[in-house]
Amino acid sequence: KGRKMIKIIFLLIVGLIVLFAMAVNIGKWSFNKKVDGMVSAMMKQVEFGKSEIVTEKDIAYLPEPVQKCMRYSGVIGSERVRTVRLKMRGEIRMKKESSWWPTTAEEYYTVNPPRLIWKANVKVAPLVSFKVVDSYLDGKGTMLGKLFALFPLVKGEGPEMDEAGLMRYLNECTWFPGALIEDNIKWEAINEKSARATLTDGNLQATAIFYFDEQGRIVDFEAQRYNSDAKKKLKWTTPVSGYRKYGKINLASGGSAIWHSESGVFNYIRLEILDAEYNIPELY
Repeated sequence: KGRKMIKIIFLLIVGLIVLFAMAVNIGKWSFNKKVDGMVSAMMKQVEFGKSEIVTEKDIAYLPEPVQKCMRYSGVIGSERVRTVRLKMRGEIRMKKESSWWPTTAEEYYTVNPPRLIWKANVKVAPLVSFKVVDSYLDGKGTMLGKLFALFPLVKGEGPEMDEAGLMRYLNECTWFPGALIEDNIKWEAINEKSARATLTDGNLQATAIFYFDEQGRIVDFEAQRYNSDAKKKLKWTTPVSGYRKYGKINLASGGSAIWHSESGVFNYIRLEILDAEYNIPELY
């Protein structure tokens, strides 16, 4: 009887493992389908008219360091950007004392109006991961993270997330600098290595300082951004590391994001851009 009971228990455990694995696979499929549907719907809203090439005349009004950025990056002579898609990898952590978790992600944008969708897979431990979608769509910022793509762990929405989402978009124009010449961004000169940008989307605005080097490369970004843990705005910077060419455009190939508070600095994400493509309104 004892052996029979052990066998039954073993079969039950195996059955539960199989059912859980099936549930995880279904959860991943459902999550990916939902997010991919969001991306497709976002891209379908973009209207592509006649191809428009950016010229020196289009940047004449910009502060000098921003003009240098447009020339260095290769925006001059390239097609005006309407959609963007990126592939990236890196690592993320939740607290200063936490371990870094390997992360892979895809991100999609539309330009003017500004929209973004970030779809990430974060590996917490062997066989343990969670799926994340962070989006800014039509003035609304939302974030959802699900363990095993099944169990909600992180959920954020509301006015603060709306502002944070627009700020994220402005920051990530670093990876599609052609968006920085759109008429929804107003520039204010500071000095030969920095300029202040204000992005407007409906009733929302995001203002930040871009920092450049002598060549015109973006090297950092500084803003006040809402932090959900502190429940207030904190200084937020995103220094970049390394430059390479993606197609015809020279971009920062990596970067990190850092919170600055009374308790010190907290670098919570480090990313490397694997691929960047423009005006291909489709999923990878």
